[in-house]
Amino acid sequence: MYAWRARIGLINPTHRGKAFAFWYKRVPEGVEIIPTFIGFRSSDRDTFEQGFKRAEELAADLKSAGCDIISVSGTPPVLLKGLDFEREW
Repeated sequence: MYAWRARIGLINPTHRGKAFAFWYKRVPEGVEIIPTFIGFRSSDRDTFEQGFKRAEELAADLKSAGCDIISVSGTPPVLLKGLDFEREW
């Protein structure tokens, strides 16, 4: 049986596979990982600001897919808004 322990939604900042590979190699049997991507292609403030809206859309999709946990990889966008924002978000 697949995903009998947990289903983890992973929101990655870019389409590179490093974050997914990290999770995939470490999760125990019975855990499913559902990867999604914000799709950043440049590292400027405007792009990161727009990424918050995309991350929220992806999180809603992952929740409706039955994810028990949703993890947001990467730090640059969150750093723009500060630690209190990250805790609340």
